Amino acid sequence: MPVAHDKPRRSLWRRPLFLIPFGLLLTLVLGIAALVVAPPIALVREQLTRMVEEATGRELKVMGAVKLAFYPKPSLVLEDVTLAGPPDAAGPELVRAERIAGEVNPLALLSGRTELAKLEIVRPTLTIRPEDRSLLDRVSQSQSGGIGLQADAIVFRQITITDGSVNYLVRQPNPSWRIDQASATFADTAGNGETKGSGSFRWRDDRVAFSSVLADARAYARGEASPLSVKVEMKNLALEVKGELSPKDSPHVKGTLTASTNSVRDLARWLDADPGAYALKGPASFEGAMVASVDQVALAKASLKMDAGESTWDTQIRFGELRPQVTGNIAWRRLDLQKLLGETPKIPTLAVQARAVDGTNIPSAWQALVAQLAALNAAPGVALSALATSSVGRPDRSSWSVETLDLEALTAVDLNLTTAADLVTHGAVQMQDARADVLLHDGRLTYTLKQIGIDKGRATGRVDVDASTKPAKVALSLSASDVPAEKVLAQVVDNAFLSGAAKLDLVVTGEGRNAQEVLKTLDGKVDVTIEKGRLIGFNLRRALLEWWRSWSYDPQQRTSFDKISGNYGIKDGVVRTLGDLSLTGPEIEITSNGTITLPSQTLDQKVRLKAFPPPQHLAVPLRVGGSWERPSISWDWLSVFSDPSVSAAPTSVTSSPDPIPPEVKASIQQTLNGPNADQLPAPVREMLQALASQ
Repeated sequence: MPVAHDKPRRSLWRRPLFLIPFGLLLTLVLGIAALVVAPPIALVREQLTRMVEEATGRELKVMGAVKLAFYPKPSLVLEDVTLAGPPDAAGPELVRAERIAGEVNPLALLSGRTELAKLEIVRPTLTIRPEDRSLLDRVSQSQSGGIGLQADAIVFRQITITDGSVNYLVRQPNPSWRIDQASATFADTAGNGETKGSGSFRWRDDRVAFSSVLADARAYARGEASPLSVKVEMKNLALEVKGELSPKDSPHVKGTLTASTNSVRDLARWLDADPGAYALKGPASFEGAMVASVDQVALAKASLKMDAGESTWDTQIRFGELRPQVTGNIAWRRLDLQKLLGETPKIPTLAVQARAVDGTNIPSAWQALVAQLAALNAAPGVALSALATSSVGRPDRSSWSVETLDLEALTAVDLNLTTAADLVTHGAVQMQDARADVLLHDGRLTYTLKQIGIDKGRATGRVDVDASTKPAKVALSLSASDVPAEKVLAQVVDNAFLSGAAKLDLVVTGEGRNAQEVLKTLDGKVDVTIEKGRLIGFNLRRALLEWWRSWSYDPQQRTSFDKISGNYGIKDGVVRTLGDLSLTGPEIEITSNGTITLPSQTLDQKVRLKAFPPPQHLAVPLRVGGSWERPSISWDWLSVFSDPSVSAAPTSVTSSPDPIPPEVKASIQQTLNGPNADQLPAPVREMLQALASQ
């Protein structure tokens, strides 16, 4: 019986050895069950907050629910999540998301690898300020390259972003940059690191779609380069980048950029730069080598092809805190300014309406005499000198634009560019070997034309526009020599009115909110000389010698001259002769003085003609006034009446083959018997009496 008593004693000793592992297993099962039924939410929230703050230095807040589950798949859901912005910064947080949900592949855990089968971010809003730059650099990569994660231990199989937005709050004076309705999916379907992405967002109220392929996302995370291709399609632009994404020496893409647009003008407007109603019309394509990083985009030997011409770009775009900075060189093989700037409406001048009542013409001296005697009779008591100096012609409504100049684009970017062009054309004008510098900083633009050849002539100049002030200030200086006047004028006016080799020195300044205001404030000076040319539209010697006839503008008629020279001062948009404009030629001598009013597009010029060789005579006055489009040109009898000792009547040059018209004789008799008869100098009364007696 003693043996029977020993067995129970041995059984009682082994029972604890069996119960210990069983108890541990039971405890683990009960713990897992407890986590599933009632997970330690406070602990999860606390650990997440600590980990993110250690990594970013910013406070993470989960203000909504935290859901941790192990069945049917391990997952974590965070609701109403925010990541703080820069310290003491006003405005929204750096990140705000309505919901972040992650799902873990439990089988991958057995191999010691964390695989997020899905990561979904719902309605995230990212708000970036310049002060966030240090944070982005901190989390973008580790010291050894890559993103600082154990690329082989943590795998993202699919990331989905739904209805997100991005705001970039740049410093003033530029506005915020924002995209909305951003949705995208990035998936590694094969599990080998090849990640394909696709999605879209809205920018400038237009949809932008994109797709991408990164050959090995985990290689990039480890600090190795990986092939990358990206395509972007939007309303006004198609863009493709093919190259390599590398984390070394700051994350960057090196490869080829290809872009095309159906309308450069619409693309510029989409980017908030309005080139106007006429410029940059037509399609364009762009292709070249590119290196792009967070800091800058560098283009090497990039080719731009558009209707206006072809050019090569070696430029860099640096992203500063205030605005992008563009530097480099642009070389054009050919450049058509009419296609680049558009065929802007020309200034209507000397309208060609031959034989028409309202066309540009010189009435006969008889017609002018009747009209001016009527004006004299209608102004009793008014001195002849006052009538002779009063403005002639009707004022015309200005056609200058009153639309506010849109110069906001000048404050959106800084430029430091050198440009060159082998051939520049504008209509019939061909220019060669153009060299210019463009400098734009803080809204102040300086365009310096260092040289350009125009036929046998040369020109240099400078344009300054200061958009940092309200209203904007402008300044222009231009110096040209041996420039073909007819070809240049044909590009800006409907009917060129003179030809010859021109020398020009121009300096003007002004300010305003639109073209009309700028012209009203123009101050400066102009010196002009034109040699061996012709006035186009009238043969003034013939018109003087046949003064009894009317003459209409005829582009086939010419007045040849050896030289025209004049000096003008400009004040408040009014151009005044500082010394008489002088024209000398083989058959006629002309002097002129007066004003040209730029804002109203009117002129008032007193012209004096002297024909030679014989007949010998005093200068005969001619008055030109009214609008540029249809100026009033008339023989100036009132100036003759005012001082017959220095001015001759047309009738003193040659005699008319026809008798004086009856209406002219009647008008003379009315004047000799009228209220102003006693104001007429004796030589004038004698002249009128002699005419009336014919």
